[in-house]
Amino acid sequence: AEALPAGYKAEHDIGTAALHVLRLESVRASGVAELDLADDPAAPGRFGILRLFHADRDFILGEWVRSLGRLGLAVHDVEQIDLQPGNGAPLALVSLRVRDEHGPLDLARTAAMTLPALHRLQAGTLVDDELNALIPRAGLTWRQVDALRACVGYAAQCGAVPSRTAAVAAL
Repeated sequence: AEALPAGYKAEHDIGTAALHVLRLESVRASGVAELDLADDPAAPGRFGILRLFHADRDFILGEWVRSLGRLGLAVHDVEQIDLQPGNGAPLALVSLRVRDEHGPLDLARTAAMTLPALHRLQAGTLVDDELNALIPRAGLTWRQVDALRACVGYAAQCGAVPSRTAAVAAL
């Protein structure tokens, strides 16, 4: 807890801070990033707070914001807290205030559709491209989009479509 910055301590109650520390400890132990999406108490139904708990030294916030945009989430505010606990690996808590680009934020639907895709993106097992917009817009799962991505690649390769770009734009 002493590793938390004073500004963080001023903005978060002890219960929330304890939960965040537990999540960061879990990340340190497992090496696997964790995500959650919750209603923004300042604007419920309009905004959500997406939290990423990670230990990735190569994390690039701009890439994450771009990926969220491809998933239909607009980022309005970002808070990143970097921690260096003792002589352990650095940890970070990134909080992004997000909204649905297409209307009111349906938190349950957004979490169900986007969190699995975000986990895959974070792990590097899902391609980060424009087709991911079909996850929230068409209600497809990340697996369905990945299968569609393979079909688009095949169609472009065998000349059934003028180009991969044209096929993606049509979708």
